[in-house]
Amino acid sequence: MSPADLIREHGLRPNDLVVHAGAGGVELLSELRGYGCRVLRLDPDAVGWDADVDTLRAELSPAVERLVRERYGPAALVLVAGVVVDRATRPTSRAA
Repeated sequence: MSPADLIREHGLRPNDLVVHAGAGGVELLSELRGYGCRVLRLDPDAVGWDADVDTLRAELSPAVERLVRERYGPAALVLVAGVVVDRATRPTSRAA
């Protein structure tokens, strides 16, 4: 699924926060940032920023969710290993 598809399917707007947890996702997040979204990558094995994408060296957990919400605000969209998840964390579609 392309960034444009994600924006259309999930109604993303400029300044909406998109979080990708797990390895990868840098190219997708970078492209979403080009559309005006704020982006954040969570990767426990990250060694730095990739493609100027804000990255936290952490796994998705309740504590990290709270931290992200406090520092960045609520996420409009969360992807885990390229899969879009809703609030109940059920897979809904796969990103490219």
